[in-house]
Amino acid sequence: MYTPQPGWILFLVKLVVAVAIMTVVLIGMMWFMPAWDSGNMLMRLLRLMAVVVVGAGSYFAALGLLGFRVRDFTRNVVV
Repeated sequence: MYTPQPGWILFLVKLVVAVAIMTVVLIGMMWFMPAWDSGNMLMRLLRLMAVVVVGAGSYFAALGLLGFRVRDFTRNVVV
């Protein structure tokens, strides 16, 4: 039977908080952006790249502020 290791609930809560922060940032960003059908293709592409960069940046910044480190995502296998 599967028994989760201690700390899983806190791990998942931190992930949900980081996703919520990213969502708020992206919704706020989209609120101020012009409609996607306005502007030429280059401007739409630049806006899309900005959305992706800001979204990823806010997510990883939130994870960093919540105390996540790369080692938290590495797998420790006990044999």
